[in-house]
This record gives sequence, structure tokens and C-alpha cells, in this order.
Amino acid sequence: MQKKLEEMFEWFHRNPELSYEEYRTTERIRQLLTDAGVEILPLPLETGLVAVIRGEQEGPVQALRCDIDALPILEETGLSYASEIPGKMHACG
Repeated sequence: MQKKLEEMFEWFHRNPELSYEEYRTTERIRQLLTDAGVEILPLPLETGLVAVIRGEQEGPVQALRCDIDALPILEETGLSYASEIPGKMHACG
């Protein structure tokens, strides 16, 4: 599991997309969640998505929200998973 998470992290960082342009990012997230058996709500969104992870018991609902957009910045970190898209990088957090 650790290796898979690291691969996902690195893919997202190497392939940044600016706000409202996250088509490949959205599709990658959709595929990862679908492969894990997570329900994707059929909403008319071009970028981003809403998924539901259902528990086995009744109880309070919790929501998680994640930004997926990159910033228009040239990455010069030298990291092995640095952006492969000139002028775009994930620089938050």
C-alpha cells in the first residue's frame, strides 16, 4: 500500500494541471477510486468529482475536500517527482 500511495503522489506532482484544467487529474482520481470500489456520484462536472465511501453502520457523515489544481509556477526543486509540465507545479503544502 505504501508503494502505491507514493506512486500516486509522484504522478500527481509530475503532471500538474491549473484550475479548471484538471481533466487528466480528475480522470486519474476517478479510475483510482473506481478500482477501489468507491461510488462516484454522477454529477455534471468537467473537473473534480464527488465520491461516497459508505460504512457498514449508521452514523454521522464526514466530508473530505481536496484541492487538485496546480499553480502557474516554474518548478526548480530538483526532486525526482518534479513537474514535467513547464510553468506548472503543485506548490501548496
